[in-house]
Amino acid sequence: MNETSDIHSKATKGAYILIISVTKPSVVNVGQLGELQLLPGLYLYVGSALGMGSTSLQHRLARHQLKTKCMKKHWHIDFITTLPYAKIPYIVVIETSRRLECLLSKHIAQLDGIRCPLKGFGSSDCSQCETHFYSYAKNIEQAVGLKLAIISC
Repeated sequence: MNETSDIHSKATKGAYILIISVTKPSVVNVGQLGELQLLPGLYLYVGSALGMGSTSLQHRLARHQLKTKCMKKHWHIDFITTLPYAKIPYIVVIETSRRLECLLSKHIAQLDGIRCPLKGFGSSDCSQCETHFYSYAKNIEQAVGLKLAIISC
């Protein structure tokens, strides 16, 4: 597992966890899911990219780090990552060709300080998970330490 804020990861396939810092409160309209109330703090988003080219892990991570999307917002997380006061200080990357997104999400949901701010966020194509987006009631150092808890799953 690699911890990186470098969008030029060499991995082409894998799962990832965006650690997102939001500095101002906001209400975000997330399409059919409705409104999401964001408070200042940390949020975790679990995703995967198992394709090649434009659907590769490297391309997906680069897209998440763009502040403006020249195309329409495709994923739920686009509504958060384009906010001017949201940044991604860390990304936990797991190089794999296996579908680990739901396993990671379920594991994270069990950790201390985790809360689901909006059911269905990031998991509209998943019948197993309540969400793939979590608020985290701890500090950034503890969030980076999550990689140790995640390795054990």
